[in-house]
Amino acid sequence: MKKITSNKNAVYVLAEAAQSYEGNESVAIELTKNIKEAGADGIMFQIVFADELSLPNNNNYQAFKNLEIRDDFWADIVSDFATDSFNIIGEIFGSKSLEVCEKANFHGYKIHVADICNIPFLREVSNTNKPVLLGIGGADYEEISDAIEALKTFNDIDIKLMHGFQLCPTPISLSNLRKITALKDTFK
Repeated sequence: MKKITSNKNAVYVLAEAAQSYEGNESVAIELTKNIKEAGADGIMFQIVFADELSLPNNNNYQAFKNLEIRDDFWADIVSDFATDSFNIIGEIFGSKSLEVCEKANFHGYKIHVADICNIPFLREVSNTNKPVLLGIGGADYEEISDAIEALKTFNDIDIKLMHGFQLCPTPISLSNLRKITALKDTFK
């Protein structure tokens, strides 16, 4: 089983590019190149398709549409930059972004907390047998447990929980960092 692990650091450093490439392939290449040269263990891109994130009548639909990049570009990023010590991770929002990442041979996936109860999608991700970073900010223990079970439907994949709070910036009083210890004890 493949794991997302650091070969250089005691801590795995994953640079979150998110949507900062703004639909521009040159920017995505430059980000990846610079992050790799800086010594990070990997980079994570949000793989955006407007139809996975909103309906056409939504005010943000065109903004999401502008972030879309041709499918085969992601395979170029992986072939040009990915190594055993530099991972390319895709934050995916549905079957299409998962399919694009699979064809490009991404190392693993990030699942946004908005999909923590999307059991059919989580089972689809399980079928890839690739590591998963699971966003759990705002989820309760039953939702987390059900999501882990769904992600392990077909394979015993490596799952890392990503604690967070869905408010930016998060006030210190709401960060609830003690929850990390409880999550570690409960979910290992």
